[in-house]
Amino acid sequence: MENHLQELEKIENEVAVVIRANHARELGGIDAALNQILAGFEEFRSRKGRADDRKEGAWLFLTTRSFNSLRIARQSLNHGYYQQAISLTRMVMEDQLIAEVIEEHCFVLAALLDGRPELGKGKLRFTEIANLLPREGRDLWVNDHGLASSYAAHPRLKSMQLLTLPSQGNGRLLGMGSFFYEKEVVNMVLYFMLDQLVKVMATLRKVTDSVWSEWSTDSKPAFEEVLFLREQILDWKDSQRREPIE
Repeated sequence: MENHLQELEKIENEVAVVIRANHARELGGIDAALNQILAGFEEFRSRKGRADDRKEGAWLFLTTRSFNSLRIARQSLNHGYYQQAISLTRMVMEDQLIAEVIEEHCFVLAALLDGRPELGKGKLRFTEIANLLPREGRDLWVNDHGLASSYAAHPRLKSMQLLTLPSQGNGRLLGMGSFFYEKEVVNMVLYFMLDQLVKVMATLRKVTDSVWSEWSTDSKPAFEEVLFLREQILDWKDSQRREPIE
């Protein structure tokens, strides 16, 4: 019997080599940030051990979920599973939206921890919760969440197209598993991941600062690298728009 999975793994490894070669700095930046998040948890554990405040506890739970999602998203991206990486990062978008709004809006915190949606009746959908953000933050969150949904999480035209490559004639080639590298797609995934790492580290800082930890200072180089890499991708995207069409 032919081993189709073995052939698939061979192609995955080939794609992984290309991704690592072309995006070594971005992947390294993600790894450094994830490592710092783990260090922040260790700082909190060693100094306090457990949360004694509902808001602090919620931030720890949400940061844990976000870390786990980004960790596996990193592995998915490394092997060319772009939609899976985006879908996992979309979970982080939702976690960090909640993490941001619970600082000022107690009904969202109560709904999260007590399972009492009636406290925020009509306001617990993510688009409604996003309305609690300042306008610029709301618009950016809705845009990014919508793109992540269209390209990855939901079965829509864009997500179907992302599974294909142009082939001879006017058709497109559909492939199982990971079978192609495209810089624009990888940069989209990297942007989403880097952007959410900024938010996760900011959330964790609220917790570590509460125990007088030096984590904010220790993690600053990794945080600034993530910010820089995110802006580099945005600059690259803008430069692609400005290129003349021949």
